[in-house]
Amino acid sequence: MLFFSLHYFVFLFFLFLFWFLMIFWFSREPIQEKNVICGIHSVFIVKENILFLEEWIDHHWLLGFQYFFLYDNSKVQTKNYFNRNNPKLIPKKQNKHGISYDKMFNHLSQEEQEELLNKICNKYQGHIFIYEWSKKDKDGKIGHFQDEALDHILSALQKKEIFPNVHWLACIDMDEYIYIHPSKDGMISISSFLHSLHWSYSNVLLSQIKYESRFHHLDSFVVDIPYRQKSRGWFQDQKYICRIKNSHKLWIHKWFGWGQQYIAPIQKIGYCHYNLPKLQQKEKKNTILFPEIWRNQVKKMHSSSSTHWRLSYIS
Repeated sequence: MLFFSLHYFVFLFFLFLFWFLMIFWFSREPIQEKNVICGIHSVFIVKENILFLEEWIDHHWLLGFQYFFLYDNSKVQTKNYFNRNNPKLIPKKQNKHGISYDKMFNHLSQEEQEELLNKICNKYQGHIFIYEWSKKDKDGKIGHFQDEALDHILSALQKKEIFPNVHWLACIDMDEYIYIHPSKDGMISISSFLHSLHWSYSNVLLSQIKYESRFHHLDSFVVDIPYRQKSRGWFQDQKYICRIKNSHKLWIHKWFGWGQQYIAPIQKIGYCHYNLPKLQQKEKKNTILFPEIWRNQVKKMHSSSSTHWRLSYIS
């Protein structure tokens, strides 16, 4: 009888302890990091992206992202693992969607590419970090190695030796534009959004809305592209914004770390992905998620006031 009572007491003790810890865990206030600092990481090829880069940075700068860690993979010689059997992909010539950017921009010289890149870096001096990403495979050829690039930036940010102190990092491509549901006064900042999350969240999972490719709309700003795919594919190829200190490993579409993962409703936050071929009328919907006041701000920030400036580089 005494043995039973002792076990019953121990059971009640641990039940009470569990109950107390649950109350403590879920009653904590949202994260209160002062001046939440957010960055973006992207692996890119200069010639493919240089004519879109300034607008991409302008847009995310307005959202509140303060640092851009850009890994230059322009010397790539081989296909990545996921596209090893994709006949459309030709390294340094044609992307995985079959866009022949090298032919399309064949009047864009190496010197012009460097000039445009330097101009953007000077515009955001101290906030853009260009890192040559020319990792070689076992055969000595330069590959894409995007997962390894993510490991590299995570390690660098956690050590705080090279780059500035960053609390959260978005891992996206340059044809992807993060979207936050606008408030009455316009779109809220990414720091305000992250500040509002419960402290236990360490990753925000972003779903996508797929739009026609930016290459099919060279005569307009990307944020003005109107045609998107009807609801299919929202939850495919999700990206994320992760808390640096709680992250263990990063993959292109998957985060590993400590803490909860916030599965963001597409109506609240997500990203617009401008990579689709020209859509048939029955497949597309005319919807611009970015408010007009926001799009005008992006265009005012751009060094060119003309919407047709990219066309001068087309052969």
